[in-house]
Amino acid sequence: MTQIRTLNKTIDQIEDTSRDILKRRRDKSDLEAGLGNTSLSKDILGVLLEAQKSDSNAETLPEPEIIGQITFA
Repeated sequence: MTQIRTLNKTIDQIEDTSRDILKRRRDKSDLEAGLGNTSLSKDILGVLLEAQKSDSNAETLPEPEIIGQITFA
């Protein structure tokens, strides 16, 4: 039972860290957009966020799936 609790705690920490990474990356992209830079840097997370912003009608990854991509990539 203790191992299961430890595993659940570790998974929660990984997900919290992934949410923090996503928040910091979004903040960075918002800052870049405010400075006139409309293109995110060419990392995978930047590409996912740019695609998510580009067209609200297109099928994009919802936030939980982006977090899943960060967490279990």
